[in-house]
Formats: sequence, structure tokens, C-alpha cells
Amino acid sequence: MKLMGGRKACMVLKVEDGGKGLTKQYQTNCKRLGVDVRYDSPIVRLILDGAGGVTGVIVCRADGTTYDIFATGGVVLCAGDFEANPQMRVQHLGPNWDLAYVRGTPYNTGDLLNMAIKDAGARPSGNWSSCHSTCWDYNAPTDAGDQNLTNQLTKSGYPLGLMFNADGSRFVDEGKGLRNYTYAKFGRAILGQPDGVAFQVWDGNGASWLRDEEYD
Repeated sequence: MKLMGGRKACMVLKVEDGGKGLTKQYQTNCKRLGVDVRYDSPIVRLILDGAGGVTGVIVCRADGTTYDIFATGGVVLCAGDFEANPQMRVQHLGPNWDLAYVRGTPYNTGDLLNMAIKDAGARPSGNWSSCHSTCWDYNAPTDAGDQNLTNQLTKSGYPLGLMFNADGSRFVDEGKGLRNYTYAKFGRAILGQPDGVAFQVWDGNGASWLRDEEYD
């Protein structure tokens, strides 16, 4: 991991092997610290005390049976978001968002968010009507990212060429800004095109600058 800054304030510049490397570091540290990690264990209900506080959760096993986990010092609900829930995407992001490909985990379905709001009286915060979106490989899985290819499915070389929709028309200014300032907006713009599809085109000079991990 490469860092920039002093001891008190620093910013991560790069993690070796990207998200896979970061996940491996988390797993290694959890094992070292004795953290009990349980997979395939969705929470199906919150356990509340008489005052409405969350004191534990009810977890479902792979065979459909459930068991209780009680907390002694409090419960932290790391709920993720609702990117893998087509209905919630349409509800909060708008029409056609049920057709968007899921870039990340298939387990961010919003279930725990809804439980926290409905059962524990949690107050929604943040901007639920916007999201990160990007140019994504048309042949990628529709309901989850690929844990081996990860970000290689991104197609972010558009500033070096042109993008056309299925009718052969340009619909964005590909060079409007640096990629990091435009890709989230352009992902939304692609979804608004016929069939939610775009084609990227380069000449020989532009193609030579494309990232191998995305276009090789």
C-alpha cells in the first residue's frame, strides 16, 4: 500500500493488486485479530430491546434455518447500499435503472437499510437519487461484478476517441474533462441511449494509449 502525507493525515494512492489485494489484507488482519467472519449469512431481522434499540440480529443459514446473535457493546450495521436491487434502483434513481449492470457485489440489496429504517427508526441520510456509474463491458455479468476481472471490465478510454449510440449519433463531449471527472456522468448518459448501449471508436493514435487491462 502506498501512502501520501504525514503521520496524522495521509491518503492512499495505491493498493497492491487493487480491490483483491485490499480484501486479502482485510482477511489477513481479521484472522490475526480473531475476528469471526461468517459468509452466506444474511440478516433477516433485527433484535430490538424495549426502547427500540438494536441488541442483536437474526441470521439465516444456507439451509434456511435461523439463529440469533446478541451484541454486548452495540451493533454496527454495515449495510452497503441497494445497487443490486433493481426495484430500489428504479425507485430512487429513476426509469431504466433496473436495466443497469451491477458493477460490484450482488449482496447490496438494500434489505438491511430497509430494516434499519422500518424496524429501528433509523433516519435516512445522504443522496439516494444519485450514484456512481461508468462505461462497462457489454458482455459482463448483468447481476454482479466479476471477482477475478474486477475493474478490468471498465471501459474508460473514451477521452481518447469517440462514443456513439446504436443510432450512430454522438451524445456526450468525450473530452469535456479528465476521465475521473466525467465517467460517472457518462455512465448515466449511456443508460439513456437506445438499448442502454454505446460504442467506443478510436484511430490508431488513440488506440495506442488505451489501458491494456481494460482493452487487451
